[in-house]
Amino acid sequence: MNAEAALASAAAPSPANIQIMQLTTSCWTSRCLHVVAELGIADLISDQPQSTEALAKASGTQPNALYRVLRLLASVGIFECEQGAWHHTDASRFLRSDHPGSLRDYVRMLGLPVFWSAFGDLDHSLRTGESAFAESLDIWPPTRRKAAFSTQLWPRNRTAILPPYYLRMISRKLLALLISLEDVATCCGQS
Repeated sequence: MNAEAALASAAAPSPANIQIMQLTTSCWTSRCLHVVAELGIADLISDQPQSTEALAKASGTQPNALYRVLRLLASVGIFECEQGAWHHTDASRFLRSDHPGSLRDYVRMLGLPVFWSAFGDLDHSLRTGESAFAESLDIWPPTRRKAAFSTQLWPRNRTAILPPYYLRMISRKLLALLISLEDVATCCGQS
């Protein structure tokens, strides 16, 4: 069967397979969100719409690449582009560092390699019941473990990393597999 015949015989996508496809690629969206938060793009937009070129120049990024990342985020309601300029949405305002409910540092923190590594080791947790977070740190030299939490964003976030209303949205059992307070304290040299 050639590719054209295979496409013609394929069933139209259902809401269920679209959902699976969206979930499978949601890590791309998350990573774009982490990088945009790290670059401070929401702060650069501030209250004045900005062109991709102006944002790229101010953030030290390449305009075409930044445009593609912002376009992806706009497809899920983070930022919007009108007449060639990027504007805030209600959601993107939470990425501003001066917003009273800012989630910028929280998003930046979850974009740290140590957290991505932990999710990469989730299969370890499922097989052993042990913390994937601890497993991912075990492969790092001790100096890198401590450096994972020595950024400016960790101390500022310590008391507000997961406010109670966010905790209710996260499966406590999954979170326990990935990280424990003991793991974090050990990494921060507070054990």
